[in-house]
Order: sequence, then structure tokens, then C-alpha cells
Amino acid sequence: MKIVPFRALSLLMIIFALTACESDEPVDPTPETTGLVINEFMAENHNLDVDGTGTTPDWIEIFNSGADDVDIGGWFITDDIAQDVSSWYHIPQSPAELLVPAGGRLVLYANNHPEMGPHYLDFKLSDTGESIGL
Repeated sequence: MKIVPFRALSLLMIIFALTACESDEPVDPTPETTGLVINEFMAENHNLDVDGTGTTPDWIEIFNSGADDVDIGGWFITDDIAQDVSSWYHIPQSPAELLVPAGGRLVLYANNHPEMGPHYLDFKLSDTGESIGL
């Protein structure tokens, strides 16, 4: 497992909160969604089977510091915030499965296999540095 220096990690923690409306276009975050932060992540995971599948996917943990539960189904996420939001991965709508409870956490797996379920993303994380946006 490669360890990324803290300086590089701090550059990766650029966060944008965007929600989706009926037209799938992002809108500015509302007060009830601003409590979400990307709390932790693991790039180039080679040792931890965090999803119980026998594999070692990269992962992103989202923490909700707010007082209300937030469903991120329909939101957008990326590992390249320089891209136009229209090219970010559109998290599928999945009732209750993508709920980040108030004061709680939700883990998404960046393994480039979104067909595995709503917690899986269409990209992997790089250990050379990139930015994660939600």
C-alpha cells in the first residue's frame, strides 16, 4: 500500500456539495445538505476488504455533521473537479441505501464497477493526487 503524504491529501479534500433536480442538473446546496463532508478516503487500497466482497476497493467516507439525514441518491461525485459537472458520476437513486444519517457516515467504493450496486462508483482513486468532489 502506498502512503500519500499529508500535503497531497490536503489538496485532495476540495469539496463541492451539489444536488440533483428533476432535470439531473446540479443546483446549489441547501442548508440541510451543507453538513456533508468527505471525511476520509483510501486511494490505491491493496490490503483492506472494506466491502466484504473479497476485493480491496478504494473508498470514500462521507460524514454528515448536520441534524438531518441526507439522501445522496441523485447527487454527482468525481475524482476530477476540473471536469464539467455534466461529466461527473451521477449517483443512482436508491431509496434508503444512500442515506447519510445525521451524525453518521456512508462509505462509497471507488472501484470502477458501478454495476455492483449503488455504493460503487465508476472511477478509482489515484495515489498520485487528485481532487474529490461531491
